[in-house]
Amino acid sequence: MKLSDLYEASDSSKKVTYASASLDAESRKVISEYIKDNDIPNPVKTKKLHCTLIYSRVEVPDMKAKGVYKKPMVCKPNGLEIWKTQPDKNGNTKNCLVLTLICPEFKARHKELMDKHPEATHDYPEFKVHVTLSYDIGDKKLKDFPKINQELRLEKETVKELDFDWI
Repeated sequence: MKLSDLYEASDSSKKVTYASASLDAESRKVISEYIKDNDIPNPVKTKKLHCTLIYSRVEVPDMKAKGVYKKPMVCKPNGLEIWKTQPDKNGNTKNCLVLTLICPEFKARHKELMDKHPEATHDYPEFKVHVTLSYDIGDKKLKDFPKINQELRLEKETVKELDFDWI
């Protein structure tokens, strides 16, 4: 599956600025085991687990990442949610399974970047800190999955031009 199957830039010649924070090794292990134990279809690869900080459909060339955080950001699980993907070129959407998180520091970092870069865009009315577990769970429902209670830690921030084949 390609990201372009899920999200289309309005003009393929435009660059998309993408900032995220990676989970530390222990947090990736927790999520990976949860995915395996609960037979989540089409899981995000363990090494790709992250929290999106900025997904701007407008290029923001001067946006800079903090790199490795001096102290990892601790995130408390808030609950699982199912989000629809953006429609593909045929108008089809998929069901993503995401774990929403409570992390005031990360939410503040998102606001800081959006305030510093007013040209940056955001597709949703509210920014929610989250980790995507699967970009396509088919017709599974939230009741199919138990709660996640373990805290997660974010360790490193990156900014890059979005690669539409990263999934």
